[in-house]
Amino acid sequence: MTGHKSITALRMRGFAPAAVWVFALDREPQHSPGTDPENDLANGFLPGIEIGPTESVCGLDFRCLRGLTVHLHGTDRKRVETILDRIQAFEPARVIASGFGDLIDTEQACKTLSH
Repeated sequence: MTGHKSITALRMRGFAPAAVWVFALDREPQHSPGTDPENDLANGFLPGIEIGPTESVCGLDFRCLRGLTVHLHGTDRKRVETILDRIQAFEPARVIASGFGDLIDTEQACKTLSH
């Protein structure tokens, strides 16, 4: 997982982003200094976290997402749901998951909306 360190540092300084993007990647990321998620905030972008396809979700630390709106994107519904469950354990304000043919919004009463 990459991108969480800059969000954690921001939170430690008493600030919180309006939203965070979390990407469940289908392939291993390749970053240059300008595309590393740890630099998103410094480069003027919304903060993002990338999760590689071989990472074990159960050990990921999403404390930096507590109380925030999270946009979770991935193409594998089962993996997205696993990541969503892990993120929910850290009490975000809301998670909106998409990219797999449906939309899951934890703020909606029915939770899943079909397209």
